[in-house]
Amino acid sequence: MRLALQRRQRTRGSGEKGERLAVPAGGSRLREEEYLLMGETAAPAPSLHVEVEAEETPVKVRGLWAGYTGGHVALEDVSFSLERGSLVGLAGPNGSGKSTLLKVILGLHRPWRGSVHLFGETPASGRRRLGYAPQSELVDWSFPVTVADVVGMGRIGPMPGWPARRLWRRSGWEDGRIVRQCLERAHLEHLAKRAIGELSGGEQRRMLIARALAREPDILLLDEPMAGLDAASQHDMLHLFEDLRDDGKTLLVSTHDLSFVVECFNLALLLHRRVIAYGPPSQVLTRENLNATYEGNVLFLPPEGSDSSRQRRHG
Repeated sequence: MRLALQRRQRTRGSGEKGERLAVPAGGSRLREEEYLLMGETAAPAPSLHVEVEAEETPVKVRGLWAGYTGGHVALEDVSFSLERGSLVGLAGPNGSGKSTLLKVILGLHRPWRGSVHLFGETPASGRRRLGYAPQSELVDWSFPVTVADVVGMGRIGPMPGWPARRLWRRSGWEDGRIVRQCLERAHLEHLAKRAIGELSGGEQRRMLIARALAREPDILLLDEPMAGLDAASQHDMLHLFEDLRDDGKTLLVSTHDLSFVVECFNLALLLHRRVIAYGPPSQVLTRENLNATYEGNVLFLPPEGSDSSRQRRHG
C-alpha cells in the first residue's frame, strides 16, 4: 500500500470550538532533565489494541491525559502497552500529541491524569532504561563539539542497573569502548572527530540515535528520526531499527512516513490526541482509521501498474 498525505495549514485556534491544537511555545530552553536524557480530537474508528500485561512490560500507558497552559489538550485517555522487541510506528498529523506522548513517557512532561510505567516503575525511576533521540531541529548544530563528544554525552546520567539516586561518575575506559561501539553501530566511526555542524541530515540523525544507544537502553524513543532524509538514508535508518529490534530492544518511532510503517514496522499506533488504532499495520492503516486520524486529509495512491495509476500518468 502506498500512501501520501495532503497537508493543510491550520492557524493556532482555527477550527470549531473545542478543536484548538496544543502547540508548545517554540524557542524555550530545554529543561536540565531533558538535556541529560538527550543523551484535535477525532471520533475513534474501530481499533485492534495490543495489550501486554506481563510483569516486565517495557512501556505501559493507562488513561493518560496531558496538555499545556491555558487548557490546551494534547492527549486524551491514551492507553497502550509495548512488548519487548517491538518496532512501533507512532503516526499522526502535526499537533496530534506525538512529541507530548514521548515527553510524558520520558518523565519530562507531567500528565494531568493517568499513569506511565516502564518495566513496572515510574518514569522517574525507570528512565535509566530509556534512550531518547529528539528531533534534529532542537539541536544547535553550530556548537563546537565532535560526533564522538555528543555520543559520549549519552554516558552522562543514571544508567541501567544503577541505583536511581546515583547520577554522576567519572568517565573511563568502559565508556570509551561503548561510545566506539555505538559509533560503529550507527556507521559513524569514520566521522568520530568531525564537528557536528559538518554532518549531513542522515548523519545528524544517526548521531542522535548513537547517543541514545550509549545509554545501553532497553527502550528507544525516537522523535521523527527520518524527517527530511533521502531514500538511501531512510533505508539505512530502517536497517538500523530492524537490527535493534532483533537485539530485543523496544522502539517507539514517531514518523510521518506511513509507507515505511507498512513495510518495516511490526506495529502501528495512530494518534490524534487519543489512540485511533493500535496493532499490526495491515489491520491499523485502513482507509477508515486514516481518515479519522488525519481528518480526511489522506491521498490514497493506487499500486504502480494498476489501471488507475496508468490513467493518472497518461491522462
